[in-house]
Amino acid sequence: MNTIETIKSDLFRVSGGGRNSIKHILFDPEFKYVALYRCAHSAIYGNKFKKVIWRVLLKRASIKYGYEIAPECVIGPGLRLIHRGGVCINPAAVLGSLWMPTFLPFFKVPFIWGPLGGADGVPKAYLKELPFKQRVVQSMRYILIKTAPINPLVYFPSKAAVAIIGRTQNNVEAIPQRYRKKCHVILETAMENGNLLNERKSIQEKGCVEIISTGRLVPFKNIRMAIEVLKRIRDDGYSFHYTIVGKGPEKKQIEEMVKNYHLAENIKLVGEVPRETVMEYLKMADMYLFPSLREGGSWALMEAMAAELPVVCFDWTGTGVITDDLCANRIKPTSMKQDVDCFADAVEDLINNPEKRVAYGVHARERILNVYNWDTKGRFMDKLFDDLEGKSHE
Repeated sequence: MNTIETIKSDLFRVSGGGRNSIKHILFDPEFKYVALYRCAHSAIYGNKFKKVIWRVLLKRASIKYGYEIAPECVIGPGLRLIHRGGVCINPAAVLGSLWMPTFLPFFKVPFIWGPLGGADGVPKAYLKELPFKQRVVQSMRYILIKTAPINPLVYFPSKAAVAIIGRTQNNVEAIPQRYRKKCHVILETAMENGNLLNERKSIQEKGCVEIISTGRLVPFKNIRMAIEVLKRIRDDGYSFHYTIVGKGPEKKQIEEMVKNYHLAENIKLVGEVPRETVMEYLKMADMYLFPSLREGGSWALMEAMAAELPVVCFDWTGTGVITDDLCANRIKPTSMKQDVDCFADAVEDLINNPEKRVAYGVHARERILNVYNWDTKGRFMDKLFDDLEGKSHE
């Protein structure tokens, strides 16, 4: 991923896309700092004049905003700075991916490695459903996972770290077996209370069930499978309306499927809209359909849960961490054909049980409030530091 694509990923993480992006480009100091860091990082091994210019601009922004992120830091895409000032990252730090090189093992100081991503792959049974380029990328990911025990980029940090934090269980399983006892699973994603929708006041009375999906229309989001699921539900005689919020390269294929399956009256693609509009769509929905094949910390899923929506999703990668069996009907991935039926059964179960939808939705919101907030993340890190300090005195 080049610098421009990485900055676009950072911008999408901050704005959610749409017209909000322009506001963040022009007026968001946190995003401006991230963009300067990306440019300074990309210039490290390039033209010396550009290297000096970007370092000066980044240093000026550091003084102005209080951040201290050295250009040498390696940080994966989707970086978002929430709080102004008070952020200082060691120049040798590597954030975001298991496969990025880090020199921390050679400094002979105790360190915690993580949160680690990079091993959240598409289920193997779905590789053939992906375009050729993505199929190659995901196949390479599985080769990396298989060879992790002999990969020096994984082995040496795993051996030297006093603790390892994985974003999901998939990332922990990429750590050599002998060092997994050091591992802890926690997503780096959380929500502030100010981003939560108000609680629902009552069950909404409607003639049909409102289902929604949000996110980019790209292959691993698996919206085409959602269309197959809803075709079966329609054929089973259920009344529903499905709203798809987002844009992407799969839009034309999805529209073609909707047309061929005669689902135009049931399914609406609204494209990319401002975040405030997304929130309004979530308020009107009864359940959240999320067939994504791989996730880390999914902001879209967490927003839906905060809106008190019950979820139908895979029990896999980040979705399996964010949800539990009290807020979601979760399916273990097997094959496209079998999973279409499992997802259809799960959606029909929620259609047939409005009380269950409400109970799942209430628990989903409580889970976001109690588990995926920054105070909880802070308490986790405090406990981890206390435990490590206790072990150092033994």
